[in-house]
Amino acid sequence: MQKNATVLANYITTAQAGRLFHRTDMTIYLWRRDKEMPYIIIPSDQTPAIRFDLDALLEWAESWHIKYKEEELDALRRCNLELATAV
Repeated sequence: MQKNATVLANYITTAQAGRLFHRTDMTIYLWRRDKEMPYIIIPSDQTPAIRFDLDALLEWAESWHIKYKEEELDALRRCNLELATAV
């Protein structure tokens, strides 16, 4: 269980990606569709969850010259580290 939590700790939601890039959820969706923004789908019995690997996302953003908010990135990394160590 701990290994899975540690791996998933590097993944963020659409809302978190929107805050990181200071964009709406709709823009994130359009970037997924039109700019090949990297994401994964986590299967579920209900609605599948979309998640973004933070490292892959930053690499993608750099290739598209998309800026992100450093303070939001720091907050995400802190939150993800707390999640990984709490399990």
